[in-house]
Parts: sequence; C-alpha cells; structure tokens
Amino acid sequence: MAKRRDIQVKLILTGELVSHLHYGVNAQKWWEKQTIENTPGVNFLVPIRVGMKTQVELNNKVFSIQVTENSGSPGYVCQSEQLSSNVENSPTQAICKLYQQIFKNSTRYSGNLVFGLENKDITDQLLMNIPFRPFTIQIDKFSIMIYGLGASTKEGYLGAGPGYTSSFIHKYSQKRCIFIQKIREKDCIIQIWHENVQLFEHVGNTPVEVWNKAKTLGKFCGTSLFGLEHPTTQCLLKYLRVPTCKPDQWSNKSIMTSLYDYHLKRRTIRTIDWLKLFTNWSNGKNNIIELTASLKSIYPEKHIFNERELQAWNSMLRAAGCTDVTPFDSNISSYKFWTKSANPVVDQACLKDLYHSGFLSLQPSNVQHPAEKFWNCFVESYKKNKQGADGKCRILSIIAQEFTYHDLQEKLGISSNSINSARKFARINGPGCASLQKVKISRNSRLTQEMQDQFEIFFQDKANVAMSSYKVDPKTDLPILYLLDQKQTLWERFSEIYPNGMKRTTFMGRLENGPYRYREDLGGLCSICAEYGYNVFDDLVKIISFYVKDQKCLDWYNVEIKKWIFLEAGEAKTTIDSHHAQIAHAIKRYVRLGFDVTEGEDIENAVKDLRGTSISQMDPNREKNKGKIKTFVGISKLNEWQWPINGPFAGYIQARSLPNIGDFINYSPIQIEQSSITAIEKPTPQISMPSIPQSSWSVPIISSAENKPKRMKMDEIKELLSAKNIGFDPNSNKPTLVSLLEEQLIAEMTTDVEMPLSKNRIGDEDIQMDAIDEYFPLQPGWALKENQKFGKKGGARMAKKIISLLQAFFHAGNANKSDRYSAHDMLNELNDMANKGELEFEIIPRLETIQNWIARYSSACKREMADIVLQREEQRR
Repeated sequence: MAKRRDIQVKLILTGELVSHLHYGVNAQKWWEKQTIENTPGVNFLVPIRVGMKTQVELNNKVFSIQVTENSGSPGYVCQSEQLSSNVENSPTQAICKLYQQIFKNSTRYSGNLVFGLENKDITDQLLMNIPFRPFTIQIDKFSIMIYGLGASTKEGYLGAGPGYTSSFIHKYSQKRCIFIQKIREKDCIIQIWHENVQLFEHVGNTPVEVWNKAKTLGKFCGTSLFGLEHPTTQCLLKYLRVPTCKPDQWSNKSIMTSLYDYHLKRRTIRTIDWLKLFTNWSNGKNNIIELTASLKSIYPEKHIFNERELQAWNSMLRAAGCTDVTPFDSNISSYKFWTKSANPVVDQACLKDLYHSGFLSLQPSNVQHPAEKFWNCFVESYKKNKQGADGKCRILSIIAQEFTYHDLQEKLGISSNSINSARKFARINGPGCASLQKVKISRNSRLTQEMQDQFEIFFQDKANVAMSSYKVDPKTDLPILYLLDQKQTLWERFSEIYPNGMKRTTFMGRLENGPYRYREDLGGLCSICAEYGYNVFDDLVKIISFYVKDQKCLDWYNVEIKKWIFLEAGEAKTTIDSHHAQIAHAIKRYVRLGFDVTEGEDIENAVKDLRGTSISQMDPNREKNKGKIKTFVGISKLNEWQWPINGPFAGYIQARSLPNIGDFINYSPIQIEQSSITAIEKPTPQISMPSIPQSSWSVPIISSAENKPKRMKMDEIKELLSAKNIGFDPNSNKPTLVSLLEEQLIAEMTTDVEMPLSKNRIGDEDIQMDAIDEYFPLQPGWALKENQKFGKKGGARMAKKIISLLQAFFHAGNANKSDRYSAHDMLNELNDMANKGELEFEIIPRLETIQNWIARYSSACKREMADIVLQREEQRR
C-alpha cells in the first residue's frame, strides 16, 4: 500500500470524559485503537472526548472536526470557513463529504489520520487524567474490551473483584448485541443490550455460573469470556493486589503491617520501629518530610543505608499514599522530600520555587558535601603550582577531560584556553603524567634535478608509453600517456636503467598523481582501438546516405534510419573484431615505418589503403541532465525496428519479434512523445568531412550449395557458365573455370539488387490450410517470443502495489468481520481504483490469481500466528 502523506494536525480543544458514555453501555464507541502502538494480541485504547476539536489543513484550506454526543454515540461535525457538514457517525464521512463538496472531486482521507488519532502528541494529551485506560484482548473470534478493574481473593474469580467490567459484541436472537459483564460485591451479572435497550439480564455467583444461566456460547468458559484468563488481565490484576492505603488509614495497624510485610520486611533490619515514622508524621503539622533525616531518627546511629533499602522505603511510602516532591535530580543531591498531601502538586510547586530562587539549601549548614571538599582542595593545589606544562597545565589535565568547560570555569575560575591546553596535554602525555620528549623527525632530501630528468626521459620513450591524441589530464592540461606495461614491470625496467635513481615509493607516487593511465577503456572499445585513440560514432547506426528524403533523422544526423535488427552478442562481435583487426594492423604498420600517430590526419593516412574504410571525427554534444525516457511495453521481445518515411505509417515506429516474420506493432507519434517527460531537442554534433576510400570493400557471401565452384565437377561448372551466358574455352583446366565462375558470382552479389519482400512475407492469399508448413519460414514446433506466455520466470508476477492493496483488504476483514472482502470484492475494488486513475488496468490480476493469493497468504498468516503462540508458551515455561 502506498505510503500515507504527512498531515499536520493540531488539537484545539481536549474535551472531557463523561462517565456514563465512556464507561457505560456504549463505551466501545467512545474509544479507538491506537495504531501507532504495536502490542501483539492487546490494543490499548484512546478516548474520543466530548467537545474534542482538532484542526488540519488540506489543499490550502483549514478544516476543523469537533465531537458531539449523538444519541449516546459520538457524532462528528466538520467545518471549513462558512461551510459545515451534518453530524456524521465517523470522522471519515465528515471530512470527506465536506471536502468533496468544496473541491468537487472524489478524494477521500482517513478519518483517524486527519482527526489526529494517529498523532502521538495528541493521543498523549487525550490520555491525561483518565481514571482507567481500557484495552482490548482477543479471545478466539471475540474482541473483548475491558474498561474496569477490581481485585479480590474470591474463589472462581481468578483474582478479579468488584468494579471489573468487560464487554464484547455478538449476535443474539439474530441481532447484533452488546454483552456487558460486571463483577459486583456479591455476584456477577451479564446484560445484553441492543440499540440502547436492555434485552436480558443474568445473575450468578461466579463468572462460570452466570454464563451457564445465559445458555449461550456454551463451548466457552465463563472466565474466558469475562477476559480473566488473558495474561494481560492477570498482570494488571496482580498489580492491583499490591497492598496500598491512604494517609488517613495510617492508624490502622493491620493495613500498615500488610504494607510493611510486602514492601519493607525483607529489605531492612527488623529491630527498627518503622511505624514510628508514620505516627510522628501523621501527628505533625507539616505535610513534607526529608526522608534521610526522618530515617535517621528510627535507625541506629552508625547504620549505613544501601540502595536496595532506600528503594524499599520509596516503594513503602508510595504505597502508603505519599508522593515524591523533590525539585532536583539525585545527581545533584541525595536528599529526598516526600509529602502526604492529597494534592501534592501544590507542595511540589512550592519546593520548586524555593529551589530555583536559591532559598532551598542542598546541604545542611553543618555538613560539608564531599564534592565541595574536593573542589576546595583542588583549587588550592592549582593556585600553588607554577605556570606552564609541568605546573598548572599538568595538574588540570587530571580532571580536564571528565568535566565540562562550564563546570571547570565555574569551580576554578579559569579560562577556556587553559582547559583546552590541559585536555591536549592529557591526550598526548596522559592525565597528570610527565610531559614526553618530542621525537626528532629526520626528513629525506628532495629529489635532485638528475632524478627528475631520468623519470621524464624514461616516460618519453615510446616503448613505455603511448600519447593520447585527444584526451588531456584535467589537473595539468597535458595529454594522457597510456602505459604499455604494468607498473611493476615499468619499475623493474626503470631500476635496471637507473640503479641510483628515485626509490620505488616515489616512482609509484608520481605515476598515481601524474597523467598516466594503464589500459583505460575508451568509449567501451577494445584495447587495440584504445591504444591508438581511435574513436567511433556511437550515435550513428549506418553510414551517411546522400540520397534520402527530408525527414527528422535526416535533419538531425544527416542519416535515414530505415531498419534496426538486433543481433546476438557473438554475431555482432565477429564482424567488429575482424574490422578492428584490419584497422589495428594498418596503424601498427604505419608506426613501424617510422611515422607518428598524434592527430586525426595520421590515422587517415594509416588506414587510407583499406578497402571500403572511411574515417571521420565527431565531437558529440551530449547533455548530462536529460529527463527520464520511458520504455514501451514488451520491448525486450522485439528485435526488428523500422521507421517508415512514406505511406500511411510515416512518422510511426514499427517493431516485430523476427525480421520479415509476423505483423508489425505500430507506435504512433503521440506514444513516442509521451515516452519522454522533457521535450526531445535536436543535438548539434561537430562532424569532420569523412574521407573517401580509394577502393571499395567487396565481401562475397557464398551460402548455397550451388555457389561453391571449388566443390563442383567440371561438367557442372561448364553447365553453370553456359546458363549464365559466360564465354569460356572448353579446353581450359578446372582452376581457370573456377576462377571465372567466382568472378561472376562476386559481381552478381555486389550488384544493388533487392529481393522482393513478397518472397519473405506471408500473405493471406498464399496460406492454405493443407500446406501451411510450405509457407511458414520456421520449422514446426517454433513460436515467436512475443507470443510466449510465461517466459523464464513462471508467469507474470503481481506488482508490489497490488500485493500491498490485497494485504490491506485481507487484514481489514480480520479486524472487523463486517468489512471482510471476498476475491470478487477485492477485484471490484481494484477495478474501481483503475477507473479513477489510481492504478493501471494492465497490472490488475485475474480473479483466479486473487483466489490463489488469498489461500497462500491466509496459510502464511496462520503459520506466523502459530509461531507467536509457540514462542509465548516457551517464554512461560
């Protein structure tokens, strides 16, 4: 599924919780799942408060959504400027209807997204000051919402007690009803509601008994339907069973003893009068105490408190209804302030103001903190040391890296430069260590002029390098020198010639930083052409034709491209290699005769004797920042392309899978223009005048059996010469007749005669049902690649976008059975999205494909859930 857009939502009004709505019969409608939390099997809910109002900007217009009560259910009203929607049942309907009314389109938005329920900052504000946060658990096919907890030790209640409330939705008497389950002081109750009307009520002593009386859902245990057996419920009930009390109950010794046994008994000495602390505090007039000072009054004088003991006292005080109101962190001071007030916010604000105003001392006046004692000693030692690296800098380096600039400047009153110098001293010599002596570095002398001359002379030798005729080094603007051997081989050769010359490291460094290249590939050519700087025309497909009509390709490149035929790599390589070999041989011969190849004219002189070879230099003007070019569908299956310049398809591009076989696929000029985002502009390459070859290049292609004179008999050769009206001496020997026949065959092949296309095409009038093999140019059993159904990948794969949409449809049905999609529903949704322009019809799968996908994906989800259950069972064990 496509990634959701980032929408900024602002909370205008928080609203309020209404007890009979949020914790009553219709509680499930006033709480929403928080999608940003991911707890397997458990979903904690976020309240939809009455009067809650959010604001969002869509398409440069501000929309506000407010919640009202609508017959016990939440109602949503969307407003933008003077326009307002009706009271809708969901934020999605409210925002979408008003948006479509304003902009006259069918755009839809997710209600929870624009309402802010997927914004963590907004949900955190909505969760403030709520008495209990409901959550949902999944029991078989039921989603049970628990919105009230209570603890007890009654048998059959699994730890639950009065105040426990849960509900779920299920059909009863062919109606969609809400089953509300409550645990009261003496019994349990089940109420069945339908549209705010109570249909039935059942009462029993235990959850199991009351469900037996209901005589429905008999295959489930009553405690399971109440949600009591779920691990999350048991964890929360266990937390509720922790003994607690309020300050007005401190006089109840049994309650206080239970608190002591649970929190403190196993973590402190038993000889103390722990209850004395609460008695003195309760009888005193001050609500605030300092914990350390109060504990010293009940503990022995030399008792040392450990961290575990102090944490136990913190837990004891918290369970006794006290609140920690310390205005500073524990790293500032170890003292803690606690209050027994029912409104601790006032005491906390008071202490915070005193602390920030400087009236609250972190240490008693008669006690000096160890940290203060350390700083006083260090300041005294620092002042008595002398200036310099062996004095104050060395002393300060002991602590310079452990404290910040601000702390050191505040405590010692020194500058930041002194601190920086001390930190450098500590990194080099160690904190407080003696300074190390500087290492004397001896540098080698620079290269002499003789060594530099030796290097230059060595690389001016053409036996070692070849100079490029058109490439230059961007750093030095000197021509690129191509190394004719490996660097190690060149170094060995250099060291033999100049044994007292520069060292190997200097030699390799100069090669790395200089205009030297080894076997660099020029334009994707072979190493032979790269060696001589030969450049080809990558953008030209055929040699320039002088007798063409005025067309687009002719205007741009002076070339008419009539047809392209794509060959296999081996077929094209054979022709290119033979051509390169002839050019390389001609250039090497030219160099061995004593000529230099330094510019384009030298290459022309070297290859001028080659038959049918024309040389020209082209400097293309290519733009690097071109727009993306799209490709036609099925382009990889097409191997023959042509651009007609006459007839009804002039300006079209025609393609088919094999030359002269099958019908052409026609691409119109409109399709060609749509394949590029940017406008196609005419390039302006600089082309030199091509050279004129002195002789033509004739390549006889003899493929048929009758055109191989050397393998024919004398009588056959004479008969063929007579048939071609060629005069010959009957008494001539066979080599003479063979030579005469070969010359005639070559002359016929070089003649510009085109075979009529009718011989290579299949016309409808020539096809007969009883003799189709005689006309079809391929052997039986062959098929065109364009007609191949699955290729090598086992069939077309579904697009990732389609898979994401199908997964969303699938999970929507898991979350709510009323939204379950069948394969037909999924296909209809995809077709609707394609009609709206959100999808392409080509990527929509068939109904059978969707059905198979649902079966596979459902199995995968079941396996995943089974793995999760097994992992939980292993964790329990």
